[in-house]
Amino acid sequence: MKYTYLCIILYVTGLTTAAAQNNTSPYSILGVGDIENSTFDRSTGMGNTGISLSSDRFIYQQNPASISRLADHFFNIELASRYKSVTYYGNPASSGTSSSADFQVKKLTLAIKVKPFWGVSAGILPFSTSNYSFFANKSIQGTVLLSNTYYKGSGGLNQYFLTNAFNINKHFSIGVQATYLAGSFIQDEALDSISLGTSLNTNRNIFLAKFIAKAGFQYQGQLSRKWKLGIGATASNKANLSGDYYLTVNSNGQNLVSNQSYKGAYFTIPLMYGGGISLTRNNALTLAADYQYQNWGSTNYSGIGYKFVNSNRISGGVQYAKTVGYGSNILERSNVQAGVFFGNSYLDINGYRVQDYGISLGAGFSSKTAPISCQFNLVVGRTGTTDNGLIRQDYIQFGVTVSYRDFWYTKLKKYF
Repeated sequence: MKYTYLCIILYVTGLTTAAAQNNTSPYSILGVGDIENSTFDRSTGMGNTGISLSSDRFIYQQNPASISRLADHFFNIELASRYKSVTYYGNPASSGTSSSADFQVKKLTLAIKVKPFWGVSAGILPFSTSNYSFFANKSIQGTVLLSNTYYKGSGGLNQYFLTNAFNINKHFSIGVQATYLAGSFIQDEALDSISLGTSLNTNRNIFLAKFIAKAGFQYQGQLSRKWKLGIGATASNKANLSGDYYLTVNSNGQNLVSNQSYKGAYFTIPLMYGGGISLTRNNALTLAADYQYQNWGSTNYSGIGYKFVNSNRISGGVQYAKTVGYGSNILERSNVQAGVFFGNSYLDINGYRVQDYGISLGAGFSSKTAPISCQFNLVVGRTGTTDNGLIRQDYIQFGVTVSYRDFWYTKLKKYF
C-alpha cells in the first residue's frame, strides 16, 4: 500500500508544483506545429516503441488492435503527464530565451472489454503543439528595406478518439480508431519599421477540425515454449484540414481590419503508416522495434527557405518485467525499460533536415493491495542543429502514467 500512496503523492505533487511555463519551439511556426511522437503509455520508456505490443492489463495506444487483448470483465483508466525542459543553442537573428520548462497532463484514456472478442477505448491525446516567440528581419514588399518583426504564436491540435478492436482468433486482432482532430492557433505578427515610420500588427485566430481514421492489426504467437512473437502494422488516411479564420490588423493604433472572418483550406495531414516487431521471453524479457513513415512530400507545401518532405522514424526498446503467478494468471509487479529513437521530421529548412533523436529509460510497479500501477519514464533528446543559422533544442522529459483497473461487472475472484 505504501507504493500506491507514493505514486499518488508524486502525481498530485507534480500537478500542483511543477513549472507551468510553455516550451517554445521556433520550428512550430510552420504547418500545424511540432508533431507529438509519444503516446504517453508504457512504450515511452522503450523509445515510444509499441506497434507490435499489447497487454491484458495495460493500454497501448500505438496500435488500435492492441485494445482487444485487454482482460475480460475489466475497465482500465490511464492518466499521463509530462515535464519537459528545453535548452536552446544557436545564433539566429535573435535567439530569445535560452531555456524553457513545461508541465502538462497529456492523456486521459478509458478502455473496457464489451465482449471477450471486443474491446473499446476512448480518450484524448495531443497531436501537435505550436508555441514560438522570436524576432527576425522581414522584407517589406515593393522595397529593399527590412523591418524588425516580432513573431508570436500558440495553439495545437488534439485527438479525441474512439477505438474498436476485435480478436479474429487466438493469434490475430484488428482495430479501427476514429479520431476527431481539432484545435486552434493564435498567430501574432508585429512589424515595426523605423525607416517607414509605421507599425503594423496582425492577429490571426484559426480554428481547425477534421475526422480521420487509423486502422491496425496485430499477430501474437508462440515461436517456442519460451519465446513469443509479436507483429503489428498501422495506417491512417490522408485528410484536408479546413479552417475558420478571424483576422485583425492594426496600424499605428488604428484598426484596418477588425475580427474579419472567412473560411479556407489550411493544411493537409498526409498518409501515415508504421510497422513493428517484438520478441518476448517467458513473459519477462521483451525486445521491440518500430518503423513509422509519413508522406508529407505529397502535400506539396513550401515557403521561403523551407519545404515539407517525407518523414520517418525508427525506434527500439527493451523491457524486463518481474512477474508472479496466481494459478493460470501471470501478473506483472515491476519493470525496467530502455530505448533509443531517431527521426527525420517533415521540415527541410535551407537544405537541412530537422532531426530528432535520443534515448529513454523507464520503470514501473503495480500495487500489491490496490488496482493501481505507476509507470515512470525519462527521455533525453535533441532536435535540430546550429548549422546555417538554425536552432538546436536539447531536451529532458520526465513522464508519469497512472493506471487504474477494476472489475466493471463480475463476481469472479479478484487478482490485482
